[in-house]
Amino acid sequence: MAGYTRMTYSLAVILMETSQDIAIFTPMIITIAIANQVGYFCTRSLYERATRGKQMPMLKDSIPPPCEAVIASQIMAKEIVTLQNVETIQNVLGACKTSHHGFPILNSRGNVVGLIPKNYAVTLLDSRAFYRVDGLVDDDDDDMFN
Repeated sequence: MAGYTRMTYSLAVILMETSQDIAIFTPMIITIAIANQVGYFCTRSLYERATRGKQMPMLKDSIPPPCEAVIASQIMAKEIVTLQNVETIQNVLGACKTSHHGFPILNSRGNVVGLIPKNYAVTLLDSRAFYRVDGLVDDDDDDMFN
């Protein structure tokens, strides 16, 4: 279990509560440490597999060699396209028409609270999953999606 899930302290606590024998604490910690190292050497952990299976973005602990000399200003856009946490359809549509692939989401104080990929924003627009003020629907917005 330690090698597959990479659990350390929680696994030690569970085993200590189950066995209720303090004499096995040191061998158990050594066994968990060895199992973790063998697991890191041989395979990905359960949680890393689940994260990769859902295609969630992850930061690696090392920089790939082709990217070592790249500076952020070389690949970043000079004009940042942001969206508010509650935004109008016109602004989202305008952002989707740019060449950007994702947009920072800002709260009312101007702090970044998230990031929405362009394909998510397009999906929300296509499925008309947006907030309506006072329950009123503006029929003039229909031509925007055609």
